[in-house]
Amino acid sequence: MLDESVLQYMTTHMGQTPDNHVTLNPIGGSAARFSRIGPDGLPLGSDFTVPAGQVFVVTDVDWQFGGGPRRGTVTLSIFLRPIADPAEDGNRVFESTIVLSNDGKGGISESMTSGFVVSSAGYMHVETDGGGGGTLSHMVIRGYLCEES
Repeated sequence: MLDESVLQYMTTHMGQTPDNHVTLNPIGGSAARFSRIGPDGLPLGSDFTVPAGQVFVVTDVDWQFGGGPRRGTVTLSIFLRPIADPAEDGNRVFESTIVLSNDGKGGISESMTSGFVVSSAGYMHVETDGGGGGTLSHMVIRGYLCEES
């Protein structure tokens, strides 16, 4: 077994220690509330927020949509909004568009080249456009925490 003092210097393929990696799932289908998933598969508390003095670098987004029209187009957008002013529309930082199957379902895994950054003063808000009454059925957001510069 490795000594804890050694583990703090081990990094993953992304140059981050394992405890910096973050996997988020929406809470109850919410477009703004996420739960961090621990390495044992259990949620690490509720309502993930970026810790003060750190930023969350988003690198990957997986999403699935169901119940839409046959061969319809759906766009998923992520906006950054300030925590201090939740009524603010925010700014779009991610978009992904898919064409649904003949069954009105579809999904995609997006790995970003540059990604986007969320500070402790902001939060992510998710919206879908198109899809004719269908719903976002599943979403996973991945990335890592690092010190704010």
